[in-house]
Amino acid sequence: MPMIIFEKVTRSFYPGDCGVFELNFLIETGEAVVLTGKSGAGKTTIMKLITREYMPEAGEIYLDELIYSQLSKDQNHLLKRRVGVVYQDFLLINELTTWENIALPLEVVGKSYHETRKRVDDLIRLVGLEGKEGLFPSQLSGGEAGRVSIARALALAPEVIFADEPTGNLDPQTSLEIAQILKKINRLGTTLILATHDPIIVDLFKEDRVIHLDKGTITSDSKPKDLTLALDKLKTKKISQKPWWAQLFTKFRSKSDSKPTAKKPAKNQKDSIAKPKKEPDLETSKKNQKPRPPEKKSRLKTKSTKAKSKQKTKKTS
Repeated sequence: MPMIIFEKVTRSFYPGDCGVFELNFLIETGEAVVLTGKSGAGKTTIMKLITREYMPEAGEIYLDELIYSQLSKDQNHLLKRRVGVVYQDFLLINELTTWENIALPLEVVGKSYHETRKRVDDLIRLVGLEGKEGLFPSQLSGGEAGRVSIARALALAPEVIFADEPTGNLDPQTSLEIAQILKKINRLGTTLILATHDPIIVDLFKEDRVIHLDKGTITSDSKPKDLTLALDKLKTKKISQKPWWAQLFTKFRSKSDSKPTAKKPAKNQKDSIAKPKKEPDLETSKKNQKPRPPEKKSRLKTKSTKAKSKQKTKKTS
């Protein structure tokens, strides 16, 4: 199943810049992709398009069922939970410890302390930062700060990790360690997009997929994907935009509709076939016939009869 699709995406390198590029590519779920090229080739621009910091001037971007052009600004949180970013300068908060930096995204979305603690402790073990939980960023080495940045990007369990030159300011040995951690995370099922111009890192991912960029265009792709087939499947698939509670009601409605219900006979329809009625027997009808109640005399008649009786009594007297 496709994860990210760029369909004829056109975008300037920077706002107001004359250099424009157009990209068509597909990244599948669980894939590891290395974007490589010289500085200014468009690696960071692709990252900002995926995270919706930039909007394409033309074309369309898909993240599974999410269509970027149909998302409002209030829906950007949907992308932040599904795409984690490891920045080149790591962008750690100096006033927070290692543990607090990793826990920050979980606190922002309102996770409980118990859930946050369990998640952060697991991530610290994953990236190998045991014993560094209480240190501040100024007390960490470059490699340790990179590990904190990776753990923070994984805090919300995103489906995609975009690492933008995470080893640019590190020595070769530390860069290799960071790249191996990212490779480990990809093997656990997270889709990885790694932007780098380091040949050592590119060689580490040579068995995966390597895309070379030059001035905003793809010059080579080691494992190209069939974009037209994926787009046909995506566009023919009906994407439900209903909220979860509306989908819940439709599920209940479909279950109730599936039960067989007895249909009432149609009234006053010429096409309906009526059963022939049996002629009633006179004897049975008389037996079943209830006796009629005595008819009530009107008030006028009762008054006239009373008057006549009074006159008769006077004459006799």
